[in-house]
Amino acid sequence: MDVKRIALLGGLIVLGGFAFLQIKKMGTVPVAAPVVQAQPQTIIKEVEMSHILVPIQLLPRGTRVKPEMLEWRKWPADAVDPAFIDQDAFPTAIEDWTNSVVRIEIAAGEPMTARKLVKPGDKSVMAAFLKPGTVAVSIRITTDAAASGFINPGDRVDIMLTRRLTGESGGGYVTETIFENVHVLSIDQTYAKGPDGSPYVLGGQALLELNRADAEQITMSQPTGDISLVLRPMNGAGRRGVPSAALVDAKTEDKVVTMKVYRRGEAEVVTLGGR
Repeated sequence: MDVKRIALLGGLIVLGGFAFLQIKKMGTVPVAAPVVQAQPQTIIKEVEMSHILVPIQLLPRGTRVKPEMLEWRKWPADAVDPAFIDQDAFPTAIEDWTNSVVRIEIAAGEPMTARKLVKPGDKSVMAAFLKPGTVAVSIRITTDAAASGFINPGDRVDIMLTRRLTGESGGGYVTETIFENVHVLSIDQTYAKGPDGSPYVLGGQALLELNRADAEQITMSQPTGDISLVLRPMNGAGRRGVPSAALVDAKTEDKVVTMKVYRRGEAEVVTLGGR
């Protein structure tokens, strides 16, 4: 075999091997690089807080506000309504609203607004509480005559009148209910301490909501006897139908029956019944 044929055969072998390698590479599927999922990042955002004025207890309509009833409470700044009393805008709000009167009931922890309060000296302080067609009438009270001081603004009461009987019967007392289900607008009692340090409640005034005719009647009744306020239940139930707790029937046992007897020309009143 001559040299040319050997060189040609070697070149063909090299070229064939090169072509084989190229074809093999073209048929091979490239391996995909592994995908790494990014972990979600937790973003912590600090919420800006404000301080707004709230009551620490329920403030019924007609309550006179005292400093110990109020406090500043944290509130999200984004949720602060312009009507709220904010500490940054009104730093002396507790002192400013002391002795103001609640116009609309405020729940404990509820943000306070100026619309729900009436400041001292405001001419509309009482008129704001009155329903159309009603007036506010003041009566004298004592602790004993006002459920031992447990009657508060917004309560409903019955009003009783105790008066002395005069005439031929020889005296005695009678008590009757003259009004029922009366709305108490405000009640003013002064708490003090006695010489021994024990607390007691001085008499004061109760402001009641009545129509004009009833206001005239209760005003005329005050000089005739003693007025007592009887607290009604919150559910509005009437006093009728409740079993009596009395040991005797007041209509029979306590009824005084008298007659006039003439002795030696002089009249004498004799008691025939009662205790």
